[in-house]
Amino acid sequence: GEDGFLAASPEKWYEHLRRLVVDTDLRRGMGMSAREHVLLNYDRGVVVPRTASLFLSVMARSSLRCRALHRRHVQ
Repeated sequence: GEDGFLAASPEKWYEHLRRLVVDTDLRRGMGMSAREHVLLNYDRGVVVPRTASLFLSVMARSSLRCRALHRRHVQ
């Protein structure tokens, strides 16, 4: 794996863990790749704007629906 391993059995877990223990370069490279992935996808500088955008989008749609419902009841 690039930034982690998947293992379907205890034997595979052991094999992957053994490789990480033995291979310093693999361990270091995988750790750096995983860190980069987290920073690019889960850092608050990324998550907060995405979440704010999502909330604003939902609020805008909700506001449009409320106005449409209000117009129906007022007429």
